[in-house]
Amino acid sequence: MLVFLLSVLVALAPALARAQAGPGATLAQAASGDSASASTGASRPRSVALPEVVVTAARDPQPLDSSVRPVQVIGPAEIERAGAQSLVELLGSQGLADVTANGGRGQPAAVRLRGAESRHTLLLIDGVRVDSATAGLAAFEHLPLEQIDRIEVLRGPASGLYGSDAIGGVVQVFTRGGQGSGGARAAAGYGSYGTRTLSASLGGDDGQTDARLAVGHTATRGFSATRPSIPFGQYNADADGGRNLNASGRLVRRWAPGQELGLSFFAVDAATRFDAGPATDDRNRQSILAFAAHSRNRIGEGWESLLRAGRSSDDIDTTGAFPSAFRTTQDQLTWQNTVQVPLGRLIAGVDHLEQRVSATVPYEVGSRRTLGAFAGLAGEVGAHAWQINLRHDDNSQFGGQPTGSLAWAWAPAASLRLRAGAGTAFKAPTFNDLYYRSAFFNGNPTLRPERSRSREVGADLRIGAQRISLTAFDNEIRDLIVIDPVTFGTVINLQRTRTRGLELGWRATLGPVRLRAEATLQDPQDADTGRQLPRRARQFGALGASLPAGRWLAGVEISGADARFDRAGEPPANRMGGFGVVNATLRYAIDRNWAVDLRWDNVFDRDYEQVQHYTVPRSQLFVALRWQAR
Repeated sequence: MLVFLLSVLVALAPALARAQAGPGATLAQAASGDSASASTGASRPRSVALPEVVVTAARDPQPLDSSVRPVQVIGPAEIERAGAQSLVELLGSQGLADVTANGGRGQPAAVRLRGAESRHTLLLIDGVRVDSATAGLAAFEHLPLEQIDRIEVLRGPASGLYGSDAIGGVVQVFTRGGQGSGGARAAAGYGSYGTRTLSASLGGDDGQTDARLAVGHTATRGFSATRPSIPFGQYNADADGGRNLNASGRLVRRWAPGQELGLSFFAVDAATRFDAGPATDDRNRQSILAFAAHSRNRIGEGWESLLRAGRSSDDIDTTGAFPSAFRTTQDQLTWQNTVQVPLGRLIAGVDHLEQRVSATVPYEVGSRRTLGAFAGLAGEVGAHAWQINLRHDDNSQFGGQPTGSLAWAWAPAASLRLRAGAGTAFKAPTFNDLYYRSAFFNGNPTLRPERSRSREVGADLRIGAQRISLTAFDNEIRDLIVIDPVTFGTVINLQRTRTRGLELGWRATLGPVRLRAEATLQDPQDADTGRQLPRRARQFGALGASLPAGRWLAGVEISGADARFDRAGEPPANRMGGFGVVNATLRYAIDRNWAVDLRWDNVFDRDYEQVQHYTVPRSQLFVALRWQAR
């Protein structure tokens, strides 16, 4: 079917090219015009639009429409209009990931890409790896939107770029810089479930110095995270609210053309109540910190070097019925060189990662080191473009792991580009998998890394003011780490999974109305049994529309997913029905400095489950007053 569709697109390409709104306009020019407009929330003449630049797809800045890897961007305007939403909710309402949460705001959440596990999604904050080496998960639920400038989502294997964890893809968060921050900003909001937010920032960029400092606070009374149906007496009727105190900052000094030094940090301190029974007050407190220093230098004509040293930490303390503590510290050093060569841009470098962990119960081994060497080439000649990435990681626990990817694109017409790619990826076992000990569980130090291989083909099409993308993918994972079905007291490399699917994206501008749609149709299955993988939907996606009218900007979002199972094997008792949710937004610009945002989530008060026996927010309102110096 896909081959037929691509054949039709090739045949229609010349006619579509002649149908462009502007004579001589290319796909990249038209798409960059839309991207630039979307990032500001207002239309701009195409003649002054600047190409939108992405970093994640190649570890190197490139125009979004030049990337041969499918990468999606959520820009500043969309983030600001998200209101009280969390990062997890934003990814779900944009249809870019299959997301689930164990309750409301601040509760544990999963972000799955292309049918993989949540632990197979790599989270980067300004290029720094941020996750737990004990649980193997990133705390997406605690990342505050008020500190985020933009989000890039790269779907597909990316270990050839970044090493371990990037089996399903990469989510990279970029914090705000002084440029475009308006000097000073402040916001205050209030909404349902006693949700309160405050944030403020001060920054600027004079061309030589880029500086910014931002702080934020969110608190919510919340609601019970669990339903009375949850087994083992876990239900507690109290409200499971929480709070989140966060800050970020950066200082970059450009001391000569092509030469800069910089410092940055990102910090979160979050506390959330959860349910472990009616007789205890159970709480998680999690602190996340990432900071880095970098030197970016132009060594010579066409040669740029980046040296970055960073540290991230993820500490979680649990009190209540089952007290525990887990600590992760990751020291990271990257040296990356980008050189312009006749065939394109050559990237080569090394990554060094040292992970140290501790817990309430001591680990047999509490640290490991990984040295990764990588190289890549991205270029284009005429209508053809390509990207090749190779990497080798040498881990002190399991030895060497080679990975790589190859992507190619061909533009038979200005309005059409065809893509194809393949890659491999892996996920290192966590310290819990390897060494954790308790009365009921023993880690398995003989575990191997989880490994994957993936293939994809796709097309990008431009028809007037419409931009359409289509990608078919096939993602296989081997040596998946699961609970031993015989002893139930350890983990083993056993399962094989395969997910084949189709991702569709659409952007359009019809007069003043801006429209978007994302949809994923997939078959995430256990390769041995053919059964649907737990907590994965076969279909999920979102629609969105926004309409400016004078000082007003109105928007509507529709997102949803079809049925999924909470347990492996498709047991009927663990089936959760599909759902669809409608959200509405409204902004009023009081003047050039002040604006009011109103957000109404779950307009029709749908009650549904993403994780069995856990609740979701019902119909809720949130209003925010924003000020920005201009």
